[in-house]
Amino acid sequence: VDTPNVIVECVKWAEEGKGLVVRLYEAGKTGENVKVRFNIPIQSVSETNLMEEDPRPLKLGGAEENTVSFYIRPFEIKTLCVGI
Repeated sequence: VDTPNVIVECVKWAEEGKGLVVRLYEAGKTGENVKVRFNIPIQSVSETNLMEEDPRPLKLGGAEENTVSFYIRPFEIKTLCVGI
């Protein structure tokens, strides 16, 4: 994660399907754009709710492989489902 006020709160296997769930929390009281870089090859990233439902695909990094960028609001929790 490229911003110090965004904390990786949880990394676990997805409840359904093959992949990982990554939960992030904005702790700095400031919303900002965040870039997350994965150290493994990934096929897709979707934002979901806390129950891992209603996936909304996020665009992968383009020139930078295994990255995804998004905006996080102050004190927001984001749940990302990562297809590997």
